[in-house]
Amino acid sequence: MTDVTIDDLDLRLIDALQSRPRASWTSLASVLGSSAVTLARRWERLRETGAAWMTVAPDLSTGYGSLAMGMALVEVQVRTGTLHTTAAELALCPEIATLELTSGGRSLMLTVIAGDGDDLADFLLNTLESMPGVTQVRTHPAPRTVMDASGWRLHSADRARQPGVDGPHRPVPHHALASAVARELARDGRATAAEVAATLGLSTRTARAAIAGLVASGRIRFRTEIARPLSGWPVCSWYLIRSTPSRRDAVGRRLSQLREVRAVMQTVGTTDLAVVVWMRSLTDVQDLELQIEEMLPDVVIEDRALVFRTVKIMGRLLDADQMATGFVPLPAYLEPARGRTG
Repeated sequence: MTDVTIDDLDLRLIDALQSRPRASWTSLASVLGSSAVTLARRWERLRETGAAWMTVAPDLSTGYGSLAMGMALVEVQVRTGTLHTTAAELALCPEIATLELTSGGRSLMLTVIAGDGDDLADFLLNTLESMPGVTQVRTHPAPRTVMDASGWRLHSADRARQPGVDGPHRPVPHHALASAVARELARDGRATAAEVAATLGLSTRTARAAIAGLVASGRIRFRTEIARPLSGWPVCSWYLIRSTPSRRDAVGRRLSQLREVRAVMQTVGTTDLAVVVWMRSLTDVQDLELQIEEMLPDVVIEDRALVFRTVKIMGRLLDADQMATGFVPLPAYLEPARGRTG
């Protein structure tokens, strides 16, 4: 078990960064009743220990969204005795954004963001199927994301979309530069323009303009994450839900309003909605299921999976204590430049 501890100020800092990820330490200090120096030091300690981190993810909720980025939820069964070695090998695949060891009729649950539709097919049919240890694969293509984890808040019960643009994404000039900057922000969401410039060989002015343009475009979403055991929400579970075509959108929106829900995606297959939740205790798993059935009597929870351990979350590698230890960037953080959907 980890010996890392966090206090109330740490939690309030993380909560504040979830809402204002690029805010200055000075502006946050006035809100949190602390000093800029103290907050900067605390954040650095949280990052260094892997207790918390900030990344960016593609905004999958507008435009071509999930479809253009080649997204799918994938259930994987592995050969007995190979679970940990197979999971460790799969975690190094850039296409696998999130990898979880789960209960039920699968060994692993993968969230795949391959970059586009063609790359998704190539990854599923060639890379994943040929992986030693993998015995069975069940794929649920995810054409639309109703809610992603960037909207989840540690303390606040309010759902908040990060400041950006409403409706379709704004175009991003210099797509290659924007993609490179997005990758650096995924590595460290609070990287300064000077740090990004030094890494990419740019002028600070160019890096600053690229960051501002990328943020304003609405094409990336900042995610301030915390190691789940330290969050007060230590239990994670998936629900696979069957709705109807006429009700799918409304059901997805209603589910996204539940306090425990981190993400909701529409899927193609025997179920049409996948929901991931964080909860306070194991007893909440069944309690939430009852709440969903009472709230939405016309839907059926076809399957559920308890997450025993998260090996990787949005590119961040985690140890057995769920602390961040490394980073594997996604193949792409922006929709294909020419709107190719595969």
